[in-house]
Amino acid sequence: MRHPFLLRKNNFPCKVFDTCITRLIFLVLVLLISNCSLPVKRDWHTVDEPTNKKGEVYGSYSAGCLDGAISLSASSLYFQAMRPSRKRYYGHPDLIQFLEEYSKTLYDKGLGSLAIGDLSQARGGPMSSGHASHQLGLDADIWFLRFTESEKKALSLHDTESIPATTMVNDDSISINQNNWHKDNTLALKFAAINMKVERVFVNYVIKKALCESHKGEKWLSKIRPWWGHTYHYHVRLACPNNSLYCNQQNPVTQTDGCDETLDWWYSEEALQTREKKSMKEASDVKLPLQCEKVLQSDSMRN
Repeated sequence: MRHPFLLRKNNFPCKVFDTCITRLIFLVLVLLISNCSLPVKRDWHTVDEPTNKKGEVYGSYSAGCLDGAISLSASSLYFQAMRPSRKRYYGHPDLIQFLEEYSKTLYDKGLGSLAIGDLSQARGGPMSSGHASHQLGLDADIWFLRFTESEKKALSLHDTESIPATTMVNDDSISINQNNWHKDNTLALKFAAINMKVERVFVNYVIKKALCESHKGEKWLSKIRPWWGHTYHYHVRLACPNNSLYCNQQNPVTQTDGCDETLDWWYSEEALQTREKKSMKEASDVKLPLQCEKVLQSDSMRN
């Protein structure tokens, strides 16, 4: 005989116990799925083609993706793409336009041809090695090394893969390498910083200190931000594109030159410990926007 409670419809909404168990399992599955986020450790680096959309970014510089990237030319009179085998020469249209215009400006000023390193992958996203950022197609690494006209003409594909970068910081990590550093590097940084599309320019803290010693009080220094590494290249970051609804903009930089006690911190024991903690942080801590799954699965530009 069935239990009386199971026969009372007003007290128990299910007609039979098995039906309730099925519904409960279904509800649990729905809750689990709704709380899932896009896995970070996907093979973004294996996707060789951008999508066929018009440039759109989703997320933040260190947790996002790029829909509708375009590629930087391998070479022009004004620049040379370095390490092309890495396939990190894609960017948002704004970034590619900036690099073309910026490199021409420096060339016309007599600073030679730029050596341009990593931008982003074909669809942005996390890289398998080397960068936490560069995920939106709005970041570019530009080497301090530049080529004269004759050096540029003589470059081979092998050269672009093997020529070593030149560090601007001594091995002690506290002083600038005077043999490699010269005023043309300062001019290159200044022309990047004064560009309205540029939000930040990251350099090693030793380089920032050297700039403060020679240009303290100048407004453009506010965009020159100290960071670890960045001894052989500077990292240019563009602001979110206009009308980009899904781009997480960083807080604007302060208007001060940054030549104060905040710069001294980079030489402290606390800074060293902070760097070690950051290097131990895994990419799995980062959550990508759900739109990135669609970007990853979209048809390529060639289809």
